Amino acid sequence: MNEYSFTLQIDGPLTEERVRALYESGCGDMTFQGDETGPGSADVHREAPNFVDAILSAVSDIEHVRGLTVHGVENQELVGLADIAWRLDRTVESSRLLASGRRRSGFPSPVVRRRRGQLWRWSEVAAWANEHLDMHFDPHETDLIAAINAALEVRRLASRLAERERRALRMLAAAG
Repeated sequence: MNEYSFTLQIDGPLTEERVRALYESGCGDMTFQGDETGPGSADVHREAPNFVDAILSAVSDIEHVRGLTVHGVENQELVGLADIAWRLDRTVESSRLLASGRRRSGFPSPVVRRRRGQLWRWSEVAAWANEHLDMHFDPHETDLIAAINAALEVRRLASRLAERERRALRMLAAAG
């Protein structure tokens, strides 16, 4: 089993009663943010055989609580040095040295340069880390998150459609 970390966006207020029910329904590996006034999020750190199973089981556990629906997986494609350090399990200083080329060469170039720091594409950093640091990040994670978010959006929109239109959507999905 591997541990996967991601953030789920939740529709529905996170009342104290619902948060208690979430922990009782298997969400002890999540940290919830939000309140009684609107949508929230769950930072998930879940062990599973693969990334898809981790996401699907977390969605199922959250949606087991009445009134809560997951509407997306945060796609944290642009990352700063602190995010890179956390994902690579390194210090920020170690990540800064990697990014500057002082520790290893070929680190991806930042895609956003700001006065207060740069941002990199996580998919590029992950591919580099796989090659140069013997890490094992899934190179298709970004595409997978996009596909899962599209499926969650179709699910949300399908509830507004007539049965004939929902059948057409199912046929389109099966054609791929």
